[in-house]
Amino acid sequence: APTVLSMFLIISPPVYYPLQLIPYPYRLAALVAPTTYPAHLIRTVLLGVEDDSFIYWVGFIVYIAVIILLAVKKGRWREV
Repeated sequence: APTVLSMFLIISPPVYYPLQLIPYPYRLAALVAPTTYPAHLIRTVLLGVEDDSFIYWVGFIVYIAVIILLAVKKGRWREV
């Protein structure tokens, strides 16, 4: 089971291919992966694609905020 899950997490985010190649119902599942948002933003900047990237900026910022909050909450800061 861990192998299947890791393969899904590696292949499903559209890092190596455009998000538009994924059929619509499955595209929503790809949006769960945190690498989808920066990959799409980088692709639009480098290729100059005219796309409404507002939702991708929001998703990117939300994922960063969640990761920072988790790091602050779970991290144990100690003075050395």
